[in-house]
Amino acid sequence: MSLDGTWKLEVATPFGTHPATLVLDRNGGTLNGHIDSKLGNTPLKNVTTASEDQFRATASMTFQGRTFEADITGQAAGDQLDGKIDVKFPLAPTVKFTGTRLR
Repeated sequence: MSLDGTWKLEVATPFGTHPATLVLDRNGGTLNGHIDSKLGNTPLKNVTTASEDQFRATASMTFQGRTFEADITGQAAGDQLDGKIDVKFPLAPTVKFTGTRLR
């Protein structure tokens, strides 16, 4: 199944679980997307797919006045999505997320 769609995410951070929305869509064969969360609307960059149900991307996020780069990976199984966010900052823990496709 395709990764395209709007996904309702639950992101498990060290500060609690937070909702987010991930939108993935294909434009001319290229997968694009963005994440909308309490940190704002963050476009995904360098989106690649290992298969029809797996993706990898990078994003820049601003938190408390500092910008951080992050690697994001995800894998879909039907309308369910699991993944992780690795923030490129010393000692930052890997953040896991789960999601359900809304459409």
